This record gives sequence, structure tokens and C-alpha cells, in this order.
Amino acid sequence: MRKITLSDVNRWKKNSFELALRLGYKQKILSSVLHTARYSVLPGYPPEGNWYGWCKYHPSHPEIAVYEYNLSTHFSESNVIKSALLKKGMPSAQADEIINKLRPVSPEDFFEVFNQSGMDHEAIGHLYHRMDGQDCSEKAAVRVQIQLAHERRYLAWELIREVMPAVLGYQFNIAEFNKTQ
Repeated sequence: MRKITLSDVNRWKKNSFELALRLGYKQKILSSVLHTARYSVLPGYPPEGNWYGWCKYHPSHPEIAVYEYNLSTHFSESNVIKSALLKKGMPSAQADEIINKLRPVSPEDFFEVFNQSGMDHEAIGHLYHRMDGQDCSEKAAVRVQIQLAHERRYLAWELIREVMPAVLGYQFNIAEFNKTQ
């Protein structure tokens, strides 16, 4: 089982910022998020219901933390992912459909996409938007996460983009996203 390291977090952070910059996000705010925020890896697994980590707002030192283990570190165990989806209220048939759509994705690709998408959510969806005075709610961060996923060009991203809205809809209890494409 692979562990998430600070090197991984730094790579995902860099990728999030580079894409946001290419999409026209404000460089000054991106730079502030990049250099002011503290990024860390927390030991163990996220608490129940959290699949990735968190973002905390503080004017002088915002924080983004990622847990060293999450669903991506257990991707080859489809029952772990299905169980997480069911706990969020997803119907079993829809969870099976999602697992089947993800079968062509390698564990390494899923690890990268899942965690990159999580960093997009926390760093750009929450922190950047908070610093820019925009909506930084879970729903807004999910919209940003999906937007950035649509800008990434790689087969694993294409497959995951198909199921991402439904998975995030159940994860964050946003009904408008709950349908699989």
C-alpha cells in the first residue's frame, strides 16, 4: 500500500497552481496561496466521512493538510471504495456502475488523479476562492474541482471525469451532482 508523502503533496500543489494560472486565475492570489499556506501530511487515515484532508483559513497562515492514507491508497480493493460510496448514501447499483467504469484505471493513475483532484478542491476551490472573496463553500469547491478536471488531458482523467460529479455529489451531499453520466 502506497503512502502519501510531502513530495506528493508538493507535486499536486504545483500542478493545481500551474493549471489555475493557465486558466486565468489571479497570479497574486495564487502566489499567496502557494507561499503563505502551510501544507502537511497527517498520519493515518482521515476521520469518518472525510476522504482526503482539509483546508483551514487563517489570515496569516492558512493550512492544507492531506492524510497519508485515503481511498486512493486502497484503489485495488474495490470493496473499500464501494463501502465508502455506500456510506455516503449512493445506491449499490450506482456504486457498482462507478467501480466498473474505473476498472481500466491503474492504481497508480487513480492515486494521482484522486489526490490531484483533492488538491484542486482544497487549494483552489477553497483557499484561493476564500482569499479572493468568492464563494468557497463545498459546493463551490466541487464546481472548481470538476472544472479543473475537465482541463486535464489524460486517459485516466477522461474516465474519472465521467463519475466525478456523482461521487462528489454523494461525498459532499450535493444532490444536483448525484447522477452518473
